[in-house]
Amino acid sequence: MATKPLVPSASALRWLGVIAAPTALALGFLWTGGWLTPRRLTQTSLLDALHAVDGTHPGFRRNHAKGVCVTGWFEGNGNAAGISTASVLQPGRVPVVGRFALAGGIPLEGSKNR
Repeated sequence: MATKPLVPSASALRWLGVIAAPTALALGFLWTGGWLTPRRLTQTSLLDALHAVDGTHPGFRRNHAKGVCVTGWFEGNGNAAGISTASVLQPGRVPVVGRFALAGGIPLEGSKNR
């Protein structure tokens, strides 16, 4: 009397793969988006944390409150002009305006006014 092996059929394994792959993909997207975590990061929780650490400073940003503004010129040598038509990659001077910001919400940190 021949007995059948206790191995699942190949058809059942295929269906398991068909169901498992999209399920794993959906769970990955849900986990990445924060839907599966009870304490996911939200705008409100981030701003509350910044307020708890740095306090309130009316008239300043909540994060990166202290920074240094700069103006100047960028002098391009034209070496990248062949790969882009952007004006900064052409030979010559281009005016620039920028801001280097420090992390944190204390605008006067490190100054005598604190």
